[in-house]
Amino acid sequence: MKIRALQDFSPSQAVSFMWLMKEAALDELPLRSLTREMYTSLQTMELLVDRLAGMAFDIYSACKDTVSSLRIKELRAENSVLNRIIGAQIDRPGKE
Repeated sequence: MKIRALQDFSPSQAVSFMWLMKEAALDELPLRSLTREMYTSLQTMELLVDRLAGMAFDIYSACKDTVSSLRIKELRAENSVLNRIIGAQIDRPGKE
């Protein structure tokens, strides 16, 4: 999720791979011959995948927030350096 937060993924694209687990499980199961226990296990697995996807989204969002904060700090630092350089140029003696 940390890598996806640095890349150009939308939030839904970043966590979409989580739901592929549900599809993969369904593709492997013979749905017509599911027993009650298998069906219950399948439901439990689907709920767990949904929870994991929610957690993945939270992690993605937190990483995006961190990246944004770091970029803002970097821009402020650059701006501060530029202001000092400009100020030094303006305050130079003999400059008209």
